[in-house]
Amino acid sequence: MADTIESLKGIWENQIRNDHEAGMFINEHTLQAALYHHIRTIEQIQGLRVVVEVTSFMMRKVNGIPDMVVLRDDDGKKTVEAVIELKCDANAFRYQEDIEKLATWAAMVDSGECCKDVFEANPRTLCWADCGVENYDSYYEFSADTHWIFAALGPSGCDAFDAERLQKIIRTVHQRAANANLWLFSGIIDGQSPGFGALRL
Repeated sequence: MADTIESLKGIWENQIRNDHEAGMFINEHTLQAALYHHIRTIEQIQGLRVVVEVTSFMMRKVNGIPDMVVLRDDDGKKTVEAVIELKCDANAFRYQEDIEKLATWAAMVDSGECCKDVFEANPRTLCWADCGVENYDSYYEFSADTHWIFAALGPSGCDAFDAERLQKIIRTVHQRAANANLWLFSGIIDGQSPGFGALRL
């Protein structure tokens, strides 16, 4: 079975780059839709599942809504593979808030404060955890292997693509987050070296 982070890196560096070059991204929602489509395309092969805009994240213990969460159900072993925050036009956004959210969530997982979530709705009611979170018996587990990804498109001079600056923000949030699987997926769209890449922070 393919490694999840390698699959996501491949989608970002190839399909998302191609979609950008085709002029498909007019805002963050179109970027999210494209990434959702490409993950869904490989999910049958790799057993991945993706959900977007999870409004009751981490058992309702945190504020903030992740843009995307990538899950895996491997014969009943349910894992949270990646949590993704997206930005389109990195020159015009406040990226620090997204980095802080990812670092805070990663630190909570590392501390054992929040290690699981439901990520499923009853298809007949469309309600999340109908029987109440406490009585629900099917959870996806967060772990040290969960990837926390900040993925952004923007111009080359944007601070959001400065790995050292992002690492400093992460350490400021919580030292526990410094060793988490935090990633920068960058889509630099101008300058002398435009391109799409992935870097572990």
